[in-house]
Amino acid sequence: MDAGPAATAAPLIKALEHLGISRLDWILLTHIHLDHSGGTGELLQRFPGARVVCHASAVEHLMDPSRLWKASLDTLGSLAEAYGPMEAVAEKNLVTAEDLTGVPVQAIPTPGHAIHHVSYLAGKTLFIGEAAGVILPLAGNGCYMRPATPPRLFLDMFIESLDRLIALGPDVLCCGHFGFHSDAVYLMKTHKRQLGFWARCVREILERHPEKDAVTASLDILLKTDPGLVGISQLSAAAREREYFFMKNSIRGFISELKRDKTR
Repeated sequence: MDAGPAATAAPLIKALEHLGISRLDWILLTHIHLDHSGGTGELLQRFPGARVVCHASAVEHLMDPSRLWKASLDTLGSLAEAYGPMEAVAEKNLVTAEDLTGVPVQAIPTPGHAIHHVSYLAGKTLFIGEAAGVILPLAGNGCYMRPATPPRLFLDMFIESLDRLIALGPDVLCCGHFGFHSDAVYLMKTHKRQLGFWARCVREILERHPEKDAVTASLDILLKTDPGLVGISQLSAAAREREYFFMKNSIRGFISELKRDKTR
């Protein structure tokens, strides 16, 4: 599945070797953001025969990641530097998701978090990347959940992707951020409701506040009213700061969607 960032490629390879894995046949990328695909080149150095599966539009960026790296620096700054730059992937290693055949895995286009996002169904386990946002398990029962909706957001497309995945009826959800969850359909339906809640909240904020204040105002309200965010208090201080950063970016996605609606 996703290779993770370049910064974690070495420990990932060490862990695979510890498990006695001497060959990788496939690396299935849900999308090519640095935290999901940045370590692909390093994995291929260790496992040069692996085939890398991705959305067709992602192929050129894996072969030449320079534009992806620049865009990541512009958007994420020091966080992109912490992930590390991506090494190029040779064309011979690349397979588009639509051409994935001969394996018991179904590739499902799920645009939303990214236009090139793909999810993978293996039996009754769904590897979902960020098509259902971020779901972090908490101590005891419950989880922390937030949208992963950076600009430009096309909300209808995101929800259509979720509906497509819900219809598959998977038992287990494997999230990029993160972990395995046994209540797959329930979590996806919950996230669908959360997306609608955020859209309504941000719309109301934009009606009462200038756009320059809308991100902060929306964050304040959502932290108080969205039950999916209650668990943020159980995260570490560093994790909370990271989540505040990404929540603001997700709110900006909703703002871009609502502004686009006004121009229709």
